[in-house]
Amino acid sequence: MTSTASRSPMPQIPITPTNPNTTSSTTTTSSTNVNTLSPLTNWKSLNQTAYGSRHIHDPAPFTLWNPRAKSFRDPTDRELSWLFSVYNAKQLDLSYPVITIVTDTIPDPVPLTIACVAVRLVRSAEVGLFREGVVETNACDYADEGLPDPVGFRLRMWKSPTEAQVERIVRALGGAGANVKAVTWAGPWCFVELVTGDRRVYGKGSLPGIIAGRTVAYHHSGRGLFEDVRDEASLRDLKDSNQTTRENPGLHLGGVLGNSITRLVRSNEIVDGAWCSANSLSTGKVYFQCIGIRAVMRASSSQSQTETKTPGVEYEIERVFSVFNPSQGWKIQNLRGVPMVEESSLLERYKGGGVFGFFRDGDYDMAFCTVLDDIVDAGWELC
Repeated sequence: MTSTASRSPMPQIPITPTNPNTTSSTTTTSSTNVNTLSPLTNWKSLNQTAYGSRHIHDPAPFTLWNPRAKSFRDPTDRELSWLFSVYNAKQLDLSYPVITIVTDTIPDPVPLTIACVAVRLVRSAEVGLFREGVVETNACDYADEGLPDPVGFRLRMWKSPTEAQVERIVRALGGAGANVKAVTWAGPWCFVELVTGDRRVYGKGSLPGIIAGRTVAYHHSGRGLFEDVRDEASLRDLKDSNQTTRENPGLHLGGVLGNSITRLVRSNEIVDGAWCSANSLSTGKVYFQCIGIRAVMRASSSQSQTETKTPGVEYEIERVFSVFNPSQGWKIQNLRGVPMVEESSLLERYKGGGVFGFFRDGDYDMAFCTVLDDIVDAGWELC
């Protein structure tokens, strides 16, 4: 679901007043004062099994996440008016699972959610730095939504595929004629990167435009889809540093700045919508919300995707995150190799402290995390 509201502030419609620069609600129907919460609690409500968490500085008197339907909804005119008015919004972009508000009056402290949806508050001069839900691909004309969906199931909206589903999707793409280099599921989007240098020629409308119920955008280039925001040399350095960490028995992670680490988390235990954070002196504390996965084919696998006798498609999983950097620290590339640690809530059952993986790379609004599946499966534990 995506809608964009770009207009002058809407006429005032009465709604319970709230001040985003305070930590307590002035709503007369609620006796809860956020100031009574522990300072270690960042969340009024933390849901690590889906979307829908509410940050401690989220003042909205409504929610745009429907927990029963497990989906987002469009705001009413009254709610839109509230959003424009309270944040002096010049533009409002509802590219779920993130709301982007363009305003020159950023509240302090900065909320991570508004109406239980992750929010990015952007100054007018910074608008061009963010994708606002759009990732540009160079081979969209390869897709034909009129071709039959080659997969015999539909993915649930706002939920990434399982490992078994990833393999079935990659095989189905191979059967449809695609030589897959990587597939990324991020929010409602699916991006398929194709191998180059294999002498395959794809015509307009030659590949299915719907896979497992998701609209597909194809990318066909020697450079990866997300490399336009990365430094390839830095990626090589990061890969080397992560390998060193994995080969260091004991995983001495106890000294991570500002985060208490308790356990290692396998990638299939990380749910879309879950929150984590990473910290460094140069970036400050950066927050991340999981929005999907990326499956990168191993070199040998891309040549055998259509061979039914192959026991399995070989690929490596990364987790994909939206980025929220309220401290406006230095580029988050300085977090390379830093553990991404799940958020906790003292008011609920989420103790936090689980390591989702190591920050691999990212930019202003999207990040990628190497996962810990190999070492978790091998029985490694924290020292």
